[in-house]
Amino acid sequence: MMACPVHALIVLGALLAPAQDAKPRIDLPVQAPEGWESRLQDSTLLLVPKDLAAGQVYTVLIPGLTQRVGTVRGLLDLAKATLGQVGEFKPAHDPAGSKTDPGWEFEVVIGALTKSGKDLMAQAMGLRKGEKEGMILIISDSVATMQKYSDAFNIMVRTMDAPKASPAAPAAGEGVVDLVYTAPDGWTATPQAGSTLLSWSNEKSKGQFDSVRKYQLVILPSQPLKDGLRKTFLDFWDAQLKPAFDTSVMPLPMLRRLKSGRICAFDLDDRAKTKDGRALPGILSVGLYVVAQGNRAVPIVGIFLNRIRDIDAPLLALMESARIPNAGDDKIVPFTAADIAGDWAESSMSIATFVTASGQYAGDASIATASGFTLNSDETFKYHFVGVGRGKTITENEQGKWSVDDTTLVLVGKDRTRRYIVYGFGKDPKVGTFLALSVSYATDVQLDLGFPRGAFQSTTFKRKE
Repeated sequence: MMACPVHALIVLGALLAPAQDAKPRIDLPVQAPEGWESRLQDSTLLLVPKDLAAGQVYTVLIPGLTQRVGTVRGLLDLAKATLGQVGEFKPAHDPAGSKTDPGWEFEVVIGALTKSGKDLMAQAMGLRKGEKEGMILIISDSVATMQKYSDAFNIMVRTMDAPKASPAAPAAGEGVVDLVYTAPDGWTATPQAGSTLLSWSNEKSKGQFDSVRKYQLVILPSQPLKDGLRKTFLDFWDAQLKPAFDTSVMPLPMLRRLKSGRICAFDLDDRAKTKDGRALPGILSVGLYVVAQGNRAVPIVGIFLNRIRDIDAPLLALMESARIPNAGDDKIVPFTAADIAGDWAESSMSIATFVTASGQYAGDASIATASGFTLNSDETFKYHFVGVGRGKTITENEQGKWSVDDTTLVLVGKDRTRRYIVYGFGKDPKVGTFLALSVSYATDVQLDLGFPRGAFQSTTFKRKE
């Protein structure tokens, strides 16, 4: 019953151009995702996941073309017209366009396809790169089925013409997931080619007013720790996140010394977007966690939909259980005193008013603060603080000796010793150099792994260059 529209598309694919001797061509260099089967039928390439459940339909069709169309929009219109010959196709939105890293321009629409009283989902896509062009059609029985296979499909499209890596032969323990860990309670581990996927969702247990939450962690093979923890983290960020996501943060990274003695470098963006512009049912957060031990580091990519604070506990449990075999136990130094020496400053302002129980204005509650410290290369420091509010000004000045104790900045003054946890240190040629410290100088509270940039967790200073 569901196969009729697919068969009709195959027939139409062979009739897209006037009858002539030209042989239909398929310019799109697609590679079927792992676990999918592909076959050529009547000049149309068909790709179908092997694990489709009974009653489900998900078919990708790439018809061969015998004539040049010339534009991405023209290809999209042809794809929509082809669906329209099968049934009534109603796009759910205006065409969305983008470009893959290897240079394929594309436009895509998704909508409902009605055929003989049956409601299906369909997607039309036009793609072009230089003189190469093509169109892709998808037929699915439901939105849920389309979403189930959307990641594999998007990766297939994004990797067309992508350069194939030619790494040297991996050393022992490289190229496979070698991290030893305990999966958090309620999470499912799924081995994949070159990675392990840890996943959790509340879909089966969510209440009436809950949002669907989906959390995924992709554990990759360990790699040598080169040029320091920060450089290794940034290299992983560029290699693993940038090809798939548009992110808006400057990764520091953040740091957390684990009870195991290992260290985790991490950062997370709450305003991430997929490269292909795909609409998601909620807020997408993506991040990177790098567990480092001895001379090796393991990158773990985090992909969270509608994340809330319940993510922190399983993340911490995973990181504390993690260890890297044959990596050694030498303690990793995340930064040195020379790294954070300099003149640092921060300022903030809060606009507020006092009100009575009846809501009447009772006075100004606004406050402005500024603080900073100079960490000199001779191990001396100067600290200052200024607070202004309700016509009063509070100032504080101090000086003494400073040092670094693992991930802690120690300021020894005349009357007291301040110990700030260094949550993060990083720099960008365009933005500047930043230092994230604990709000209190007398705390052992570590930064949340799931909410590293959450409010009131840290104070961020910028270095005067």
